[in-house]
Amino acid sequence: IYKINEIIFCAKDLSSAEIIQQMSSLKRKDLDFKIAPSESMYIIGSNSIENSGEFYLLETDSLLKSVNQRNKRLLDFFISLFFIAISPLLIWFVKQKGGFIQNLFKVLSGQISFVGFYTTERVNDPELKIKKGILHPQDIYDNLTMNEETRKQINLNYGRKYELSTDLEVIFKNIMDLGRPVN
Repeated sequence: IYKINEIIFCAKDLSSAEIIQQMSSLKRKDLDFKIAPSESMYIIGSNSIENSGEFYLLETDSLLKSVNQRNKRLLDFFISLFFIAISPLLIWFVKQKGGFIQNLFKVLSGQISFVGFYTTERVNDPELKIKKGILHPQDIYDNLTMNEETRKQINLNYGRKYELSTDLEVIFKNIMDLGRPVN
């Protein structure tokens, strides 16, 4: 009657065995299945074995909370002041020296941030009010080659579970890259 094309199972109310049994009994090709894990902010599922599927965010990102936005800005401000003060020493270790000084002053003035999302279509949404970053959460992972799907997932986790300690780790682990151009 309703031409249902998607079913979302709640893992809090159903066991894994019950979910699998229901999926097996509904063998229609035009039906997609998703699972809402208990204690999670996402509904997950995939229509293909080729990718990890879609994520539906159930709660707001931690990074978008005003207290975290303020704390992130304060961290950027004070670290940029500190790096400017020690820049005569630090500049010898940075790969792109010209961009380094320019980036420090852009962070100090609030134009950019030390750490921001890796660019995706989600980040281009002006409603998010997230500044572009010199570094990205993916930079923690020592130059591993990542596909776009993995980068999106790391962005989601960064925004959802934002902590100042993550920014500090990204900054100090990648201090030599603070001169790179901001995209």
